[in-house]
Amino acid sequence: MDVAKIKPTRSGKERRLPPSPPAALALGALAGGVVMLLLLGAAAALAAGMGLPPSLLRALAVAALAAGGLTAGWVTARKTGKQGLLWGAAAGGLLAVIRLGAGAAMLARGPVPADALGAVTLLLAAAAGGVAAVQYLPRRR
Repeated sequence: MDVAKIKPTRSGKERRLPPSPPAALALGALAGGVVMLLLLGAAAALAAGMGLPPSLLRALAVAALAAGGLTAGWVTARKTGKQGLLWGAAAGGLLAVIRLGAGAAMLARGPVPADALGAVTLLLAAAAGGVAAVQYLPRRR
């Protein structure tokens, strides 16, 4: 065990310190990105197998973005343990920037106005996930 991450308490028990906010932010964005990619892959497989209309595929993509943002906000706020709205929105913003950058790199184009829906969805869902995570933290006595 790393000595820097353990803090002794008055009762003699040792308690792990939470990770630094940048580490929690990166971990939350990674978790949200993985959830988002898994759900987008499932939506693509479903669309290929069933021949779904493009309008339904767009709705599934927005739902996958929302689930990824919610996960990113939840994980980040749980790791920091405070200020869920701020850290959740920061995780959603980081995930939105990564998504826009990856889309621009793969498609060789800049962001279009339709990408704003995905960015707003990520920000709002991650902020909601951050608030929910902080609300459900165990109370210390």
